[in-house]
Amino acid sequence: MCIPPKLRLCLFCNEDIIEDETQFLLHCCKYRDIRESYFINRIIPYVYDFENLNDNEKINVLLSDKFVKQTAELLWNCFDIRRKNMYNI
Repeated sequence: MCIPPKLRLCLFCNEDIIEDETQFLLHCCKYRDIRESYFINRIIPYVYDFENLNDNEKINVLLSDKFVKQTAELLWNCFDIRRKNMYNI
């Protein structure tokens, strides 16, 4: 079953925010701690102005050849947190 984008609300942010890839990777409050640690330790040392980039530029950096493996690890960890919280595992 396909859920229309307008109804794909983030289950963790309490602001009726549509959950899309950008929201999940860059903004969801549930993954804030792990995301900030990842950015501070793995991205900002190499992309010093990362925090000043817009969302599209950040996504481009995260999916670039230089960081794609680290970003995959971040996504894996975020999905693990999501799974545990959604299914009380």
